[in-house]
Amino acid sequence: MSDNKQVTVKEISSNAFGELGSIPADVNQPISTQGSLSYNAREAVKVEGRGGAYMDMGFPNQFIIAYKGQPLTLNENQATVLRRIKEMKIDSFNNLISSHSNLVNLSSFAKAELQSFTLSQDKPFGYNISVNTQEGTVSIDQNWYKWNPNCTNYGCGEEKPLEKKDMPSDEEIIALADGFIKEHGINMDNFTKGEVNKEWQRFAPELSSAMPYIPTDITVTYPRKIQNKTVYNLYGGNKDGVMVNVNIRHKRVSGLYGLTTQKYESSLYEAETDFGHLVKIAERGNNQNNYYPTPMGDVKVFDAPQSEKENESKKKTIELDTPSFELVRYDHYKDYKTKELLIPALVFPVIDAQKNNYPQKNIVVPIIKGLFK
Repeated sequence: MSDNKQVTVKEISSNAFGELGSIPADVNQPISTQGSLSYNAREAVKVEGRGGAYMDMGFPNQFIIAYKGQPLTLNENQATVLRRIKEMKIDSFNNLISSHSNLVNLSSFAKAELQSFTLSQDKPFGYNISVNTQEGTVSIDQNWYKWNPNCTNYGCGEEKPLEKKDMPSDEEIIALADGFIKEHGINMDNFTKGEVNKEWQRFAPELSSAMPYIPTDITVTYPRKIQNKTVYNLYGGNKDGVMVNVNIRHKRVSGLYGLTTQKYESSLYEAETDFGHLVKIAERGNNQNNYYPTPMGDVKVFDAPQSEKENESKKKTIELDTPSFELVRYDHYKDYKTKELLIPALVFPVIDAQKNNYPQKNIVVPIIKGLFK
């Protein structure tokens, strides 16, 4: 595999990536307008993929969002958009394409290129390493049979549920992830220190009485940072980057995702200078598509009884703090191809998100003109 030892950004002409399209209209609509949802302070939800059990997660699903931060002045009428160059060169595999095998003459296929391949470790706790040269990505996950050698057609037997005392400290979890990255020479030039994802703790109190739950895997996120700006996801407002899963039961890494090429092109686009307009977009909230992601699967919020839908007095006010200037990942699909763009954005922190049961910590608003129709 070709080395990717440093981040490169090549400046090209303005508007070089063409029309950026538009962000779906519902991405920043109030949660209360998604479908026919309305307020229910103790909404019954269904945990998808866990036997369809209904559980009381205590999520209000109707909010009033209000900006309480400082006014900002946006003086720049242009901003830089980045496009990740996805293609990877796998020079050492070129001989494979031109060779013969017992099954087919590969050299008979002119201009053939290797697009993806998977390596599997034949050892206890081995991994599958998947490389996609078109997308410029590498992912690592468990070689399932080598992690579960005692499984048969009749199942894998009963495992003792994990308890809170089994949970290592954040420092121990990060040390396991860091050790894996160092051992395997994974290039982290463009990523900052690991952060333990604690979203599962938001649901633990609600689950404790019905079905105690400690996740088998804990995710450590290494945020992507380019030109001193952190990259966020558009949906959910979480930090984008390399994610390393640490298996708590075995005290070892079970997977790694989000490792991509880090070469970019940059192009100037017209930027929004009306801060008030961007605040109004933020105050619409973020679409959750009626789902709340949890370590147990997607939790779907169902309609409250009609009598409770009319209880407008129970709306919660969610406050937004002063935003920071960051980047947001935006996958623009056109003509059967997807461009991975990093777009300048304002990241509005949600004040007391967990206390108010709001399902995300940040609301992200891109500042390039024309993205919100």
